[in-house]
Amino acid sequence: MQLKARFANPQHKLWPGQYVNINLQMSEHTPSLTVPAAAIQRNQEGTYVYLVKADNTVALQPVKVVRIQDGVAIISDGLEQSQRIVLDGQYKLAPGSSIVESKAKADAAKGSAK
Repeated sequence: MQLKARFANPQHKLWPGQYVNINLQMSEHTPSLTVPAAAIQRNQEGTYVYLVKADNTVALQPVKVVRIQDGVAIISDGLEQSQRIVLDGQYKLAPGSSIVESKAKADAAKGSAK
């Protein structure tokens, strides 16, 4: 988006016609659940994630995505904070597939990675 503006510049820190990058905050969300955008998948029914069940099998979990920005998806419905999801390798999965968590990721999750 390009905008044009006029404003006082008494210390001459900007030159006429100079471009600047800005971040424009359009709105604020109440505290929300966020997940890496790479976890979000799409099909004809909408957006979903692969949910990891207690027996280390996966299931499709429909989710409502409010917005994806800077690699983070804001989820409004379909997930709870304590649920585990698949972050990569989804193309190899189907509902009911068994997964094996990599040792490095398991160690990192426990806080014991070196």
